[in-house]
Amino acid sequence: MSNSMSSTDNNNNFILQHSLSYRQAFYSSNRTPFLLPQGLIPSFFIPLLYLSIPHKKNPWLYYSRYPITFLITYLNYHMLKTVSSLNEAIGYAVGLMASWGTIWIWCWLIFYDAQKECKRVVRVLKKPRNRKKEKEENPLEEQKPIDESNHPEKYEYIWESYPFTSNWFHRLEWSTSLLLNFRGIGWNWSPQNIFPSFVYNPQETVVNLATIPLKTKPGYTRSLTYTSFLRSRLTIIILSYLYLDLWTIIFRQDPYFIYGPTTHTQPLSPFLAWLPHPLLSGIQSLAALTGIASALLLYTNTYQLLSISLLRGTSSELWQYPPVFGSFNNILRKGLRGFWGAYWHQTFRVGFTAPIKPLSIKKREIKMLAEMLVAFFLSGIIHACGGTTSAFRESTWFWGSVWFFNLQGVGILLQQGLISLGVGKGYGKRVKEVGNLLFVMAWLHSTCWGFINDMSKAGVWMFEPIPVSILRFVFGWRATEGDEGWWRWEGEYGVEWYWGERWWQSGIKI
Repeated sequence: MSNSMSSTDNNNNFILQHSLSYRQAFYSSNRTPFLLPQGLIPSFFIPLLYLSIPHKKNPWLYYSRYPITFLITYLNYHMLKTVSSLNEAIGYAVGLMASWGTIWIWCWLIFYDAQKECKRVVRVLKKPRNRKKEKEENPLEEQKPIDESNHPEKYEYIWESYPFTSNWFHRLEWSTSLLLNFRGIGWNWSPQNIFPSFVYNPQETVVNLATIPLKTKPGYTRSLTYTSFLRSRLTIIILSYLYLDLWTIIFRQDPYFIYGPTTHTQPLSPFLAWLPHPLLSGIQSLAALTGIASALLLYTNTYQLLSISLLRGTSSELWQYPPVFGSFNNILRKGLRGFWGAYWHQTFRVGFTAPIKPLSIKKREIKMLAEMLVAFFLSGIIHACGGTTSAFRESTWFWGSVWFFNLQGVGILLQQGLISLGVGKGYGKRVKEVGNLLFVMAWLHSTCWGFINDMSKAGVWMFEPIPVSILRFVFGWRATEGDEGWWRWEGEYGVEWYWGERWWQSGIKI
C-alpha cells in the first residue's frame, strides 16, 4: 500500500488519516492478529517442555533437538508470513519476536548443550553445622553482604546445574529461568566483562559473593541498597516518560516519522520548515536514536522495578538488575566499538555470538571479528523481520536494516584501521574523545537511513509509547489538530478475546 496522500487528505490531522490507512492495510492483508498463548508456542512453550525433560540417559531424546529446532524455525517462519497486528508496534514486534525466538532457541538447542553446560546461582538456606569447623574448612562463610538484598548469615549461594534428579516442576522452573534470562545475569554463560556477575569457577560449588564487582569496565553498576535502586530506576522512568511524551508532540509534526521518505503532500510544520535540510536530517537521526533509547529505558526499568518488588528468592536481589546501558565514556574512549560493544544494551549478545561457539576459534582477534560480523548480521535480520510483519510491509525494504547493522561492523573496522595508522596520535585525551564522539555521530547518521526509513514506513512511530500524556493534559500541547487528548491508549491498545474460525485459532488478541 502506498504511503502517499492525495491532496484532499492534506489536512491537519494527517496522523489519524495514516492510522486509518494502517488499519485498512491490515484488514486487506488476510493476516491474523497476534494471539496469546499461540504466539509463544514456538519460541517458549515447545523448548520449555523439551528442556524440562532430562536427556542424559535418553540418546534419542538428546538428538531429537534437531527436528524440534527445525520445527520451531518453521513455525516462526510461518508466523512471519501470516501474523500481524492492528497495533503498529505489536505488528513490528511480531517479526522481532519470531526471528529472535528462532536465534535464541538455536542457541540453547544446537550451539549449546543447556542441560550439560549451563549453571545458575541460587540462594539456599544454610544447614545448621559446627560453626568452628565450618570457619576452618570454608572461609567463604566469613563473607559479608555485597548489598542490602542478600544475607550470607542466613543463606548461601551455590552453582546449580540442571536438576536431573529433581521433580518436573523444579526442572520446568530452571528451564524457564534459562529461556527468559537473555543477559544471563547469575548464569555461568553471562558475559563476564560486561555485566556485574559472579566469577564462575568449575571447581567450586559455593559461590563467593565477593567476586561480583560493584562496577564493570563498560560501566554497568549494581545498586547497594533498595533505596538507591528505587531512586535510580524511578528517575530514569520519569525522565524517559516525559521525553517520550515530548517526542510524540514535536516529531509527529514531521511527516517523515509518519510516512517515511516517500512522496506525500503533507507540509512540514513552521518550526521544522525553516531548518536547513542537513540540520533537519541530523535532527531526525538524533530523534530516532533517542526515541528508541528512551523507550528501552522506560520499559526495561519498569520491568526491573516490578520484578524486584514482586519476585522472591534470588530473583529479588539487587545484583540481578544492572542498568540497561553502559557508561557514555565507552563512546568517548573507544568510539563506534565502544558504542555497540559496551554502551548500547547487550540484551541479545549471547544469542548473536552463539553461532561462533562450535567453530572453537582459538585466536582471540579472529574470534572477536567473527562474533562481531555475525552479531551485526543477525541483528540486521531480526530488525528487518519487524518490517515484514507490519501491515505496511509492502512499503518496507527488508535489506535496509540489514545494511545498517552490517555497516556498523565496517565502521568499527574503519575506525580501528585509522587508529592503527596513527590518525589522532599526538593529540590530548579530550581531543581524542571529541573525535571519537564525532565519528560515532557521523557514522550513525550517514548509515541509519535504511533502518529508520524502514521503521517509519512500517508505522512504528505512530505507536503511543505512554498511556497518559502529562504535557497534553497540563499545557494543552499537541502534535496536530485533534491530538489534544491526554489518554493515548485508545483503539488497538487493549486486550480482548479473539474468535477464530477454529477453536485453536482463538485467543487473547494484543
